[in-house]
Amino acid sequence: MARTLTPNLRLTSINISTTESYGLNVSDTLTVESPLVNTSIIATSVAGVTLHTIAMTKPTWLYAQNKDTTDTITILHGAVGMALLGPGEICFYKTALNEEEMSLIAKASANTPEIEFGYWTAG
Repeated sequence: MARTLTPNLRLTSINISTTESYGLNVSDTLTVESPLVNTSIIATSVAGVTLHTIAMTKPTWLYAQNKDTTDTITILHGAVGMALLGPGEICFYKTALNEEEMSLIAKASANTPEIEFGYWTAG
């Protein structure tokens, strides 16, 4: 049986504009396979903490949320910054295919803020 992941994105605002409200709802069903890690929470550091290292022969979906109320966390793919998460912010995106071994790293701006993350290999 195929494994699936169903992301739902909902953006709403009643004050984004002085003349209108805003609403967007998007949903999709993604086929995923191993390796995968359902969500977990770990402490990051200024030096960086490795979330995942593998030769990515298929793209990977990554979810991350900065659980801290003060510090920023940068998500890196190797040495390349891919996401900057302020306090409480989230991201969900598909990584690029990379046949070389590559690490997903979470690096804190200061202290040891916690990050909640999960990843799922695209099927």
